[in-house]
This record gives sequence, structure tokens and C-alpha cells, in this order.
Amino acid sequence: MKDVHSPLTKQEMNTLYLNKEGTIAENTRSKFGRFRPYIAFGSPFLAVFAVLTFVNMGNGTGGVIFSTVIYIYIIAGMLYTLVNIPYSSLAAVMTEDPKQRNLIGQSIGFRNTVEDGKVTGFQFRVRLPYYRGIFLCQLRPGSLIIDGKKFEKEEILWNVCGKDRTAEEMVSDTENHWAVTDAATIKVKLDGGLTQGFHDLTFGFCFTSSYMPPIMQKEMDPDKEPPFIMPEFGHHLHSRRLLIV
Repeated sequence: MKDVHSPLTKQEMNTLYLNKEGTIAENTRSKFGRFRPYIAFGSPFLAVFAVLTFVNMGNGTGGVIFSTVIYIYIIAGMLYTLVNIPYSSLAAVMTEDPKQRNLIGQSIGFRNTVEDGKVTGFQFRVRLPYYRGIFLCQLRPGSLIIDGKKFEKEEILWNVCGKDRTAEEMVSDTENHWAVTDAATIKVKLDGGLTQGFHDLTFGFCFTSSYMPPIMQKEMDPDKEPPFIMPEFGHHLHSRRLLIV
């Protein structure tokens, strides 16, 4: 059991601050609403301190420069929380309609897909853990397992660079480049889509990387967790629980 007189850890301090900020925002009453004032008035200050975080402090004693950088970083972090918590909570107060919340909060994430008024499947987003980005011909898609049901890579469409592509089509695509800043949308056909609630998902992919010898990349399996290869070196397998509302 933790000693009540011992100092708080940084994780405990962070939790207390997050809870306090959420409570303050929730109880705010103004002509602008509960959350919009923090977003509108906090964002300019956040932008300033975000820039200051990377500004060279110039000449001075090491202690002064270090203290200045630390204070700027702490303030920037607090401002980020001040803006981000209200922003993340907007969907819950904009409407009580679950369908509208789905469109607001998850329309670009994990959701069912609708064609001509009929639910035809589902989709989710993935990002590339490689700072250089890759050309689509470097990609080695894997299969998808959701709630124990397996979908082979041939049943999956990748929407990258604004166009749906199959795994076979990407093999010879040397023109289109997937940047680390862009998310890819994974689309799967499934009549009726997924039910509302939580779903367990496992999905992986590999890609060729200049950091890894070709002989090692050839043996990588996107459906199996490697014992030592990190995601940024060409292998990404991830399991998560996602929610459809």
C-alpha cells in the first residue's frame, strides 16, 4: 500500500490534473457553452507555447536555460490538456442521438459502412509506424481477425492516397506513397456489418525497410508477432478492442 505521506508520482499528478480539468470544463456555464471557451481561448496560447518549445533559448547559464525549457514544456502540456479534453468531449454533448454521435465521433474511424441505405461491411483506420513513409509496392498486407472470424488479405481493401486498392494491386504500385502523417482506411465486406458494442480486432502488415536485410524481410509474416523486430523496422501486428456505437 502506498504511504499517504509519500510524494505523488508524475502519473498520479497527471491523473489528478486531468480529472480536475475535466470537472472544471463540465461545470463551466457561459454564453459560449461549456467546452468552446477552452478551445477558442486556449488554442492561441497553446500555439505560442508549442512554438516556444522548439525555440533556441540562446546563450546563458545551463541552469537558467534548463529551467526555462522545463517551465515552457510544462505549460505547453497543461495548455494541451486544457484544449484537448473539452475538444474530445464535444461529441457527447452535441447530440443525444447514438447515430449522430457515431457520425461525429467515429465517422472516420471504426464504423459500419453503408451503400444505398444498406449496411455492407465495416472499416477502421491504421497508421504507418515508419517516419519515411513507403511506396505501396513495399507493403505486405496480412489477414484480419475480428471476434474470432478471419478475413484473408484478398477480402480486404486498402484505401490509401484516396483510392481503394487490393493487396494484389499494391504489389506493382511504385507511384503512390503512403506518408506517416496519413491514415489508411481498411475496408471489409460483411453483410449487415458489425453489431453495436465492443469488438476484438487483430490486424497486421509488413513493409520493406532500409534498416532490415532483405533476407530477414523475406521471412516476415504479417500474421505473426516477431520475437525482436520493432514496428518501425517493417513489422506491425496489433490487437485492440474497438467500439461501434
